[in-house]
Amino acid sequence: MGNAFGKSKRKQNSRVTDNDRAILELKKARDQLHVYQKRIQADLERERKVAKQLLQQEKPDRAKTVLRRKRYKESLLAKTDQQLDNLDTMVGEIEMAEIQTKVVDGLRSGKDALAKLQEMLKLDDIEQLMDDTRDAVQLQQQIEDTLAGALSEEDEQQALDELEALIAADEAARGDAQIPVDLPEVPTGNLPALDSTKAKSKSERVAIAG
Repeated sequence: MGNAFGKSKRKQNSRVTDNDRAILELKKARDQLHVYQKRIQADLERERKVAKQLLQQEKPDRAKTVLRRKRYKESLLAKTDQQLDNLDTMVGEIEMAEIQTKVVDGLRSGKDALAKLQEMLKLDDIEQLMDDTRDAVQLQQQIEDTLAGALSEEDEQQALDELEALIAADEAARGDAQIPVDLPEVPTGNLPALDSTKAKSKSERVAIAG
C-alpha cells in the first residue's frame, strides 16, 4: 500500500519541470515581499502616530529619531516595489519562453510531417504517373484510329445506318407505348326504326324458305 502511494507520488513529481519549480520559487518570493510590504506599511502608520505624540509631549528629538526610522523604512518599501517588478518580469519571461518553446516544437513537428508528405509525393513519381497517363491516352487513340482505318467508306456508312436504324426503332417503340387506343363510343340515343316495307319483304323470304 505504501509502495503504491510512493510510486504515484513520484509519478506526479516527474511531471514538474525545472521551469515549473523556478516559477513556483519566484511566486513564493513575491508573496513574501507582499507580506513584508504590509508589515512595513503598518510600521509607517504606527511611527507616524508615535512622532505626532512625541511632538505633543514636547519631545522633538525623539520624534525626529522616529521620523528618521520611518524614512528608512519608506526607502525599504520602495526597494520592495522594484523587487516585485523584477520578479513579475522574470515570471513573465519564463512563461513566454515556455510558450516559444512549444511554438518551436510545433513548427518542428509540422516540418517533419511536411517532409514525410513530400517523400510520399516525389516529383519523379508524379512525372512518371503523368507520362503513363499520357501513354494510355495515346494508345487508346491509336486503337480507335486503327479501327477506323480498317473499315471502308461503305462499311463506315453501313455502321452509321445501322446505328440510326437502332435509334429510330427505339424511338418508335417508345412512341407506340405512349399512343392511346381510341375505342368507338357507345350510342346514347334511341336506335333508328326499320322501314316497314323492308321488314315485310324480309319476313316473306323467311316464310318461303321455310
